[in-house]
Amino acid sequence: MIVSFFKIDSRQFDTSEATRLAQSIEEAGRVGRALLFFPEGIPDSPSFLPWLKGLCRAVVIAVRGGISTPDPVETLVRAGVTTVVIEEATPFETLSRMPRDRTVVALDPDNYRQYADVSAVVQKMTDKMNSLAPWVSGFMIDVDWSPEEVNQLPLDTIRRFRDAAGSCLWVRHPTLTADDTPAFDELGIDAVVHDGDIRVYADAFIRSLNFHEGLIPTVAVDKYGQVLRVAWSSPRSLSDSIIRGTSGYCGRNGVHSDLSTGVGRLLRVIPDEERAALMFVVRPPEQNGTRFSYSSFGPGGREFGLQRLFDIIHGLKERPRPGSYTSFLFEREDRIPRKLNEEVRELLEAGTRDEIAWEAADVLFFLFAYLAGTDVPLDDVVAELMGRKQ
Repeated sequence: MIVSFFKIDSRQFDTSEATRLAQSIEEAGRVGRALLFFPEGIPDSPSFLPWLKGLCRAVVIAVRGGISTPDPVETLVRAGVTTVVIEEATPFETLSRMPRDRTVVALDPDNYRQYADVSAVVQKMTDKMNSLAPWVSGFMIDVDWSPEEVNQLPLDTIRRFRDAAGSCLWVRHPTLTADDTPAFDELGIDAVVHDGDIRVYADAFIRSLNFHEGLIPTVAVDKYGQVLRVAWSSPRSLSDSIIRGTSGYCGRNGVHSDLSTGVGRLLRVIPDEERAALMFVVRPPEQNGTRFSYSSFGPGGREFGLQRLFDIIHGLKERPRPGSYTSFLFEREDRIPRKLNEEVRELLEAGTRDEIAWEAADVLFFLFAYLAGTDVPLDDVVAELMGRKQ
């Protein structure tokens, strides 16, 4: 699909620039991933990592910044970056120390310019990809081939080239636009483009889909995976949703649906492999004190899980309720650390399965209370764990 390209000057990165960029990146991220390119290297501004972490909560982010060592990869992944683009010159022994499923290698065009024939260049790149494939999940190439040169390539050659790339192949070209993405998508190639207009992205994305009688089935989920509703999208309703950043749906008759379930801030639109169905990742608005259906399935409320538990605890900290033990804990700073220490000790002393489960529940409760009391969201903990996945 679409990889939106943002070239950012590390030397001029500041709060005002970050705020301006964030809106454009979040818009583009609704229909693909955003690639942040730092030609001068990753910014050393103290505001950079908090800004990046915030973006990663809503957008699938990839970063490139002249990286060829493991340390910056670890830092970026811990911030929530899904893919780090590393340079072709990175040694094999260094590649083995990086998380394979989170790294993509950028092939350097200068290494292949001695081959005048595009077919020869493609073959050499294919050989290089085959040699690096065990260590990385995919590749990115910047090419300056003319349309005539590309058209001369046999389709079988292009397919072998794509297959050698592994999970993903990103292609960037000086004249490539979002209008080219449907043709690339048919070949399993993601186009790296920077049109800068969400309307262009929306149009290109929609033209890549397979509508049946003018509609495409659409499943809405929250960012934790709970299904909110199943509905339909028309090209018009889908375009409006992407451009406005608010989810909207149709019924089977193609008429706009005004049901409130599954409506909220649209984070991402994800197509299935056949481009015949969609998933909306939605952030529903807070509905405190009102009766409404969070989901069209089951009892209609939010499913209970670790994130839900954290939200309840955090809510009782922000909005204390008389008689609530949780609210009582937040009245003094020493209460939660003392209880957490006590419960961890009791967990380690538990003997039976039932006792371990009981004490583990206590530990989780007081751990989440400690996180809420120190203003550390559970998302940060999950991002940290993802960064350690190797």
